[in-house]
Amino acid sequence: IYAAHCAVCHGANGRAKTAKGKRTGATDFTSDWNRDEARGIRIITNGKSEMPSFKKKLTANEISSVFNYVLRFR
Repeated sequence: IYAAHCAVCHGANGRAKTAKGKRTGATDFTSDWNRDEARGIRIITNGKSEMPSFKKKLTANEISSVFNYVLRFR
């Protein structure tokens, strides 16, 4: 799921050093970002700034899985 929907901006390694990630200010998941689960799920679900909503593209379980996956980059 991450590779298909997130890596284009956040990068395969989570560092957001991709061209699109740099242009849009994507979060670097290896940095000290806010890891609050409710907030993260809300952002993935509804989008934020340049990040699109995944509400209609992913199930609630998939969104939760993506959030838990990005926690591993630290």
